[in-house]
Amino acid sequence: MTWSPLGSHLVLLNGVASQPVGGGSSRPGTSMDNLHDTWVFDGQNWVSQRSKYPDYSQQALATDLASGLVVAFGGLRAHPRTLIGLLFPKNPGQSSLLDETWVYDGNDWKQISMDARPPGRNFAGMTSHTDGRGVVLFGGQGNTRGAADNLHDTWVFDGQNWEEIPSLSSPGPRLGMMVAHDPIIGRTVLFGGRRRVNQDSQEDLNDTWVFDGQNWEQVRTPTAPSPRAWAAMTFDAMNGQIVLFGGTRGPGFSADPLDETWILVIEVDD
Repeated sequence: MTWSPLGSHLVLLNGVASQPVGGGSSRPGTSMDNLHDTWVFDGQNWVSQRSKYPDYSQQALATDLASGLVVAFGGLRAHPRTLIGLLFPKNPGQSSLLDETWVYDGNDWKQISMDARPPGRNFAGMTSHTDGRGVVLFGGQGNTRGAADNLHDTWVFDGQNWEEIPSLSSPGPRLGMMVAHDPIIGRTVLFGGRRRVNQDSQEDLNDTWVFDGQNWEQVRTPTAPSPRAWAAMTFDAMNGQIVLFGGTRGPGFSADPLDETWILVIEVDD
């Protein structure tokens, strides 16, 4: 969900309804059924919109403050398969991960085609660009030779083209991290996420990074939320601070759901 300046409303895009399958198996799978809908909220009411956006899920979503467009990138193709089947297709040469770019103009979605673009992925972090032009995309889960692979590349979309931004340092490979644009310091803020340690284990993170449009820099804070992924994080304009809520800790999407609220105020040297 994100803000649409052109429509003067919040935009909620698609989603996933999941339920366990597999009967009495000791390791049941999960049926992932994509929800194909766009909703807008004007502060008082929700309204469902007829939408051209496909029934994808787990895409990145952010607002381009310069053009007023909402940008969606990547995600998974819609199929009521198991999660394993989505990430590991039977044909290793085919991935269900997407590299499509869609924009929302306040009324409907339109796909933008271009040659240069990030590789397909889901669970990436994306937010408004630090200088108010376009959006910044970081990391997520890609697919290399038919196997899931955490990514740590940084891309900027200016409303027409994608450009990869090399950085001397950056957060390591991860997915499910939280990103937000802090206009006071003019930086993108990233927190936590989950990284793959090896084929059988993953680790939740609680490091904090800022991106100035060219390079990432880690910020050492006196205290920090516990390691987590898939929390909600945004900038609170009224109080001038980053706000983080919830998330999950441990394997799976909801193994250990959290209900904490944290605030972050960063000061940077010009």
